[in-house]
Amino acid sequence: MMKKAMSPLLATVLIIAAIVAVGALLTTFTASLGECGKVFIAFATVGEVPKVCFNQDTSVIEATIENGPKENVPEFAITLQGSRDLENSRLKENFGKSVTKKITIPYDIAKMGKLEKLKIVPIIFKENEEIICPVSKNIVAENVKEC
Repeated sequence: MMKKAMSPLLATVLIIAAIVAVGALLTTFTASLGECGKVFIAFATVGEVPKVCFNQDTSVIEATIENGPKENVPEFAITLQGSRDLENSRLKENFGKSVTKKITIPYDIAKMGKLEKLKIVPIIFKENEEIICPVSKNIVAENVKEC
């Protein structure tokens, strides 16, 4: 009689273990998305060429950025890497959902040297807390051409 009772007990323990394992996997997956899981930004492209260039006449970098349909992005951290120097700044430019905008970023070629790399990092706010999105959400342009 005890042997018959062991099978349902064992089945119950196995089901609970499976549920806990699936829950742990889901928790790990959603944690990896983080707060920026819905953010998607990209350089707009024409014929697969990103719309990013350096305008030597006005000393600005011109970039057209597209935002995805799920999250507003109110601010960006900008890193400019030149052949002589590196500069970090912030750009407070609100990109609503599914918005494409052209931005301009001042660039002092005399101080910085030839522009080697531009990195744009989305920053969002949740309950007034600033959240800087991880590397997987950054956009980078290297070897930026002249306009």
